Amino acid sequence: MNDNVNLGTHVGTSSILLILMVLSLISFSTLSIANASADKRLTDTLAAGTQDYYAVSHEASAWVASMDHEGTPATFNSFALTENQSLEVSIVPVPGKKASGNIAITRWQVVTDDDIEYDNTLPVIK
Repeated sequence: MNDNVNLGTHVGTSSILLILMVLSLISFSTLSIANASADKRLTDTLAAGTQDYYAVSHEASAWVASMDHEGTPATFNSFALTENQSLEVSIVPVPGKKASGNIAITRWQVVTDDDIEYDNTLPVIK
């Protein structure tokens, strides 16, 4: 009887499997780093926009508080938020109120001043 067992064909399988596994882990880690970087840029942009909005909102609130006295006519003011956005505030007097708080805010809205052209293309190699 011949008890020779040929194991030569299966020796490289574990090495190939290990190489494929390492390559897939490298690919997934690269994608995770790219995704985290994009999320950080988005978060920084949104944080800056939020800080700008609250700064302008505070300025508008101070303006409304300065107008809170008797005999205030209906007034409108626009506060620049970005180069093409502004916060528009409109107030009117409330008839019959003599104490503090005799005005009503009728408009507090962020308005886009210009037409914005959005980039709808995908960054795919053609």
